[in-house]
Amino acid sequence: MASEVKEVKPLEVSVKKFGDVYNSATPWEVTHKVLKDKDIIIRKASKIPTSYGPSFLADVEVDGGMHKVLIGGKVLIQQLEDVINDLPLSCKIIKVGRYYTFS
Repeated sequence: MASEVKEVKPLEVSVKKFGDVYNSATPWEVTHKVLKDKDIIIRKASKIPTSYGPSFLADVEVDGGMHKVLIGGKVLIQQLEDVINDLPLSCKIIKVGRYYTFS
């Protein structure tokens, strides 16, 4: 008895685009490096985990607008931890040698 070979139609699968299912957006607009040497006001900040370790996500007023800013770097993080209860604060972020600090 000979068996018949039936034609198999390809399975139709809806293929989605990667960008439609993966949210690569970050909750911040800029990092502290962009704000170097600018007069800013840190309105509030909360500690968040990042792939580089703990950082702060801060609401920062600069040039009359509010921005979500990622603040990282050991010195900035330590300084912000020390003054978190005193926010809002006016300051500048400056670069001293290889690190950033508030002034």
